[in-house]
Amino acid sequence: SLELGGVQQAVLKSADGGDTIGQVTTYRSGSDPVAHKQIGNVKYEDFALLTNFDIELPYAQWIVDMPNFQATRKNGAVVVGDFNFAVRSRREFQQALISEIGIPTLDASSKDAGYFTIGVTPEHASDGSPKGSISKKSQNVQKRWQIQNFRLEIDGLDCTRVNKIDSFTIKQKIVENRLGESRDVGIVAESVEFADLAVQFGATSLPSWQKWFDDFVVKGNSSDSNEKNGRIVFLAPDLKTELGVLQFHHIGIYALDSDNEPDSAGALSESLARARALLYVEQMNFTKFGPYALT
Repeated sequence: SLELGGVQQAVLKSADGGDTIGQVTTYRSGSDPVAHKQIGNVKYEDFALLTNFDIELPYAQWIVDMPNFQATRKNGAVVVGDFNFAVRSRREFQQALISEIGIPTLDASSKDAGYFTIGVTPEHASDGSPKGSISKKSQNVQKRWQIQNFRLEIDGLDCTRVNKIDSFTIKQKIVENRLGESRDVGIVAESVEFADLAVQFGATSLPSWQKWFDDFVVKGNSSDSNEKNGRIVFLAPDLKTELGVLQFHHIGIYALDSDNEPDSAGALSESLARARALLYVEQMNFTKFGPYALT
């Protein structure tokens, strides 16, 4: 589970990382031909937390702050329990920043449960006393999100046949900063990077995409006014309740491919024909993530 400020925030699917790593330095002394080595600064591995929408508001707020260019620091702990939810290990962290939000592949043909990969970079980490127990979350059925339950919307495009979006990331660039005489390495947040989107859809929806591609790429009308906005809506099993909404700002298209390959009988099946578009996005932000909703 994840704790922030001493309060449990989520029961995680899994949690990796957070180990202590010594940085090896090499030096030579006078005419000594041997290169001597020793441990210099100490670093801590990033945590990778698999998270769904069934989380508490402080954790959700921490996640949505990052793509909004708000580098919020948190103290907390990753707690591991046994099958009876008794705590077996506790890895505490201080002054941590979210370094990555990984959105899983969205696939209308899959019934797999969906989890976001949240990267957390700590400035310091250490083992805490393993005591107590983990509170089991309710796992509200509305929050058991599957990767098939999504909807893509882009201004002016037919997205009704979109059946797959490859996994993509939002990354916070973090640089190291020496902390005086301390062996720990400080961290400073810099720019936020938004990955491109790879979207697959039924070829019957191709005309609106082709029209935009021809204008935007072939004719070169690619100014800000020709870019589009859109969003991904992450849906509950009832396909109505919105568990999360990720907004896209200033979308541009740069590649479009239609997969018009004949089937084994030599005929092209209209129902199976697919097209694939590659899009850049200048900025993304969550207007909803679990208990968080932009007001």
